[in-house]
Amino acid sequence: MQKLTTTDIRGLLVTLATEGGVQGRPLSHRSVVYALTSLWLVLDYAVESWLIQKNPADAVKTPKKPVEDEPVQITTWGRDQLIAFRHHLASLSIEALAAEPWLSAGYRLSLAGMRRSEVLGLAWEAVDFENGEVHVHASRVKTGCKKITERGKAKANNSVRWVPVEDVVPGTVAALRELWMLQGRPSGDSLVIRDAVGELVHPDAFSVRFDKLVVAAGLPHLTEIHHLRHSLARALHENGFKPIEGASLLGRSLATHLQNYLPTGDEYVRGARERLRALFAEAVQ
Repeated sequence: MQKLTTTDIRGLLVTLATEGGVQGRPLSHRSVVYALTSLWLVLDYAVESWLIQKNPADAVKTPKKPVEDEPVQITTWGRDQLIAFRHHLASLSIEALAAEPWLSAGYRLSLAGMRRSEVLGLAWEAVDFENGEVHVHASRVKTGCKKITERGKAKANNSVRWVPVEDVVPGTVAALRELWMLQGRPSGDSLVIRDAVGELVHPDAFSVRFDKLVVAAGLPHLTEIHHLRHSLARALHENGFKPIEGASLLGRSLATHLQNYLPTGDEYVRGARERLRALFAEAVQ
């Protein structure tokens, strides 16, 4: 530790940013920043403990986030496509559900605007069959260590909410009840989304299976399953729902919802043309 220099730490950051990730891929900017912060804390403790005289990380600046050449493209479905996917789930064969009994219930929860982590972290104690709601207050995510996942609190305070899943996606309660019966009527913190032998479904497997269902349904490819949430936000926006209603349903702050979840573009300008003409008609001489 006493031989560690500022140059060594800068070299470490370069290595992490170029080949420090899984299978030699670059580590994300956020992970590199976390690594530097953790190292600084350790070395600062070493200074406090009189093991070293100076923290060599003090002079290392946090790397700037690289500017992306192209913005991330968010693909969405319209209302009819969301309904079409729901119908596809309802048409799954008995054989498909026998092999993967969680399919219908799991992706109906996703259609209702729940994050992947929220679906996978949902326990039976949070399912209200009578009122057709589920209580979102936990999430299950990858830890970065092989296939290990961890269940913890919801992503943020705004994420804790009751989601009226039956109202958003009719048939969800029936799918959940069928899955509950199949699992032997579990209770408490037993998680909902499990495979045919009772093992928890991994987040990656959940996303991969979704992509295959989209292909089978003949629907446009979504860049990621998270964009179902953007699709639902779009449907609400196009049908006159207030932004605060969409933000509350999706478990986001209003500011984030307005900035990232409401679609914009030329198609909305074209759709407003007649109303624009009527609005400013008196100004035309």
